[in-house]
Amino acid sequence: MAVRRNKEKVLVVVYKATSELDFIIPFIWKLRNNLSKVDISILYCVLDKKMILRKSLFYTKELAKMNVTEYDYSDFIIKPLAFLEPLIRKLFFFSFWDFTSLHFGFSQRGRIRKKTFQFFVIFQRKMLRIMEKILNKIISFKTMLRCLKPDIIFFPLRNYVFYGKDKIYKYTYENDVKVVLYPHSPFPSSGRYSLHYGYREWNKGEVIPEFCCYWSSLREELTFDNYPQLQDRNFYAGYPGNDLEWFDYLKSDYNRLLNNDDGEKQLKCLFIARRFVLDEPNDGSYDYMYLEEVLDILTSLADCFKKLNLNIELVIKPHPQNDFNSIKKMMNCIDCSNWSITYQPIYQELVKNDFFVSVPSGITLIPALYGKPVILINCSVKKLFERWSVTKKIFSGAQFYVDELSQLEDVVGKVIDCVERDTDCVRKEKEHYRGYFPDGSLGNCLNEFKKLMG
Repeated sequence: MAVRRNKEKVLVVVYKATSELDFIIPFIWKLRNNLSKVDISILYCVLDKKMILRKSLFYTKELAKMNVTEYDYSDFIIKPLAFLEPLIRKLFFFSFWDFTSLHFGFSQRGRIRKKTFQFFVIFQRKMLRIMEKILNKIISFKTMLRCLKPDIIFFPLRNYVFYGKDKIYKYTYENDVKVVLYPHSPFPSSGRYSLHYGYREWNKGEVIPEFCCYWSSLREELTFDNYPQLQDRNFYAGYPGNDLEWFDYLKSDYNRLLNNDDGEKQLKCLFIARRFVLDEPNDGSYDYMYLEEVLDILTSLADCFKKLNLNIELVIKPHPQNDFNSIKKMMNCIDCSNWSITYQPIYQELVKNDFFVSVPSGITLIPALYGKPVILINCSVKKLFERWSVTKKIFSGAQFYVDELSQLEDVVGKVIDCVERDTDCVRKEKEHYRGYFPDGSLGNCLNEFKKLMG
């Protein structure tokens, strides 16, 4: 008879962007508050966790408070070459998304112009990629997995290849490790995710093995329509980051940020950026915006504040796959003197900002359900969410919607009136969104976790 450990060991794998943490961190908070005898670790599948976290401090601070250990690949360099760790961390403290801004500049009139030395930028990025692949070879996965030794792994469900993926797969098959596939967004824009884990030849012809299950965030999701034989592997989790008890924790933990009683209170508006590229997509994809489109929105927003004579700080929250320098370049050519960039996730910004502006995106549901006014601006991304009737219905409940930028001034005026009167002007909007994301996700996830661990 196997001896049961004193502590169950949970490993959360993060390999692409902080959106993976946005789903899982509220759940870890709930888990830690209710089950103290659980050993929780985060593994960033990169040479340095800053390649994913970038300049954000929120996640590491919160995980430390939850007594969660963070690892990345450089923590497991083979012993003979362990002395290289400080050098590797100095070389790979950046994100590869930061190369975008090197491809363009702005003319004196604020219009975008491409730079002529793109070849050198591409060459530099490729050389760093080659170096990254070489250095990944000196990581000891045997030592890593022996150290972490998880009983259950939370693994993001997304189509992305990263070094070491096959080694994690193999370990779970050989060691009877339970695997939970979890979403990185409140909903799949197309209505369904492509379900996969491991290799079909290992899975008896199925897309996922017997020890694997999927936690869905939206009840109406269509993922398992393609896999009816696997319906029993689906657990409806909801989206933990939308729960009221998580919001209450954020309020109590960050209320000190609001204690600025000296002088006139300055309103703050958070613009939530979506991923954007240099040129308008010509492949029929609407999953991201293009630079000119983002520039037009930010220019209109700054002009609107000026016309309304509003003392507002415009805070830009980049997408995890945005180049921060791209934002700086844009803002420096816009007539706006009161702006800043935040490198923190939406959870830290909920308390600090008075209202939010964005284009249709799953992240906008979080401030809306928190109770803050959210202005949604029509753009090319809208077409992405109109492909599935459910997402179209979700965003139909937006209370402050701007179809044309010429309407922005009027809508901002209404929002400011709502903020200054401190009224619950978004009550109907919250009720609409709660129909799709009911409260109680954290409790559901905790109960399901207990079942998984037996």
